[in-house]
Amino acid sequence: MDNKIVALVRVSTDKQDVESQKFKIRNAYPNHEIIFYEEELSGALPYDQRPQLELAVKEALTLSTTLVVAELSRLGREAGALITWLGEAKKRGLEIMCLDYPDITPEMLPFIVGAIQFERLKMIERTVLALQAKKHQAQTDGFFISKAGKKVDKLGNPRIDCARVLACAKVKSNADNFAKKILNIIEPHKGKTTRQIAQLLNEIEVPTRRGGKWYPSTVNNILRREAVA
Repeated sequence: MDNKIVALVRVSTDKQDVESQKFKIRNAYPNHEIIFYEEELSGALPYDQRPQLELAVKEALTLSTTLVVAELSRLGREAGALITWLGEAKKRGLEIMCLDYPDITPEMLPFIVGAIQFERLKMIERTVLALQAKKHQAQTDGFFISKAGKKVDKLGNPRIDCARVLACAKVKSNADNFAKKILNIIEPHKGKTTRQIAQLLNEIEVPTRRGGKWYPSTVNNILRREAVA
C-alpha cells in the first residue's frame, strides 16, 4: 500500500486495551498502511514524559503524513497543556486527525478541550461519590454488593489508604520544592515567552524534574503551580 498514516493509541492502565481504538482507526482508513504507536500512561502527564507520542509525531513528519487518534482525549486531558501542545505541533507542520472531531477548527478547540476537561472532572467526581456511597452502605448495613455480585463488608485497606495519602503528600512536596527552584532561575526572565524560557533552561542544562528537556508546556506547568500556590 502506498498510502501511509501514523496512529497513536493510548490507555491509562494495563486493565484497558487499545483494540477498540485500533478498530476505529482501521475502519476509518481501510486502504492505508497504518503505523501504530502505543502508550500506557495517563493523558495528564507532561508531554516531555510521553516518548511514544513524540516518536509518532516525528514519524508522521518524516513521512509527510497525518497523525491519527481515535479521540482527541488520547492526545491529552489537561486543557491548557493540550492547547499549547497542539499549537506547537501545528508550527512543526504536523497534520492531526481526531476521529471524534474530524471537522474541528482552531476556533473550536478551546471549547472542545474545555468540555473534555470538564467530563474528566465529572468522571472523577462520579467515582468518588460511588466510593462514598459504598462506604456508607458498608457502615450502615455491614456490607455492600460489588459489581461481581460478591458481598463486601469493608472498602479498601486502611494501611494502604494511609500509605497512599503519605505518598501523595511526598510527591506534592517534592514537586513544590522543584517548582520553587525553577521559579528562582526564571524569575529574571518572566518577560520572555514560555518557548524562550524553555530554550534558556535547556541551554544552561537544567533538566526537568524527571530529567528530560523543557518545552513551553512544561514551563507553563511550573508557572501554573506558582499561580495556585
